[in-house]
Amino acid sequence: MNFNIIGYSIYIVVIIYITIFIGKKFHSNGRVFIHELFTNHDLCEAVNNILLVAYYLLNIGNAILMMRTWPQIQSFASLIEAICTNIGQIILLLAVIHYVNIILLLVSRTQINKVTIKH
Repeated sequence: MNFNIIGYSIYIVVIIYITIFIGKKFHSNGRVFIHELFTNHDLCEAVNNILLVAYYLLNIGNAILMMRTWPQIQSFASLIEAICTNIGQIILLLAVIHYVNIILLLVSRTQINKVTIKH
């Protein structure tokens, strides 16, 4: 039995579900932060939608590329280990990207506020 095919199948389904679920949460809850940066509502929605698409492309693409690093899986235990390890790596990457985005939004907001106060 080829455990790699089973592992890839489970991994892709779980990663796509996690990516879409978290993406929807970021999209709906992040709208507030983007509205603080831009006064134009249409621009805010466009930027928010572009960020969502970029998030999907980055995370699903990275997850698929990570499958190249999997060793040959010989047992059921190795299958579970490979799936959990790779899902954990993707979730950690999502967390890092999320915090970098929050920091960038906070820095952007303070820079925009400085420019607004000077005028």
